[in-house]
Amino acid sequence: MAGEQLSLADLANIPYVERIHTLHPEMFEEATYPNLMDWEKRMRARPSFDKAFNFTDDPRVGEMAKL
Repeated sequence: MAGEQLSLADLANIPYVERIHTLHPEMFEEATYPNLMDWEKRMRARPSFDKAFNFTDDPRVGEMAKL
């Protein structure tokens, strides 16, 4: 967020930004928030992003949902 290298600020904020983007996509207009959108694209391009955010194929997710 504040520099070229991944930081704790990036890691702390991406879950919130992703959740808001998922629930309220109308809030994320590129013209309104170009820097935020660029940052989100860079974060999504990281190999670790899919591992952290796209885990619904894991059978344990279904088991946890039953709890």
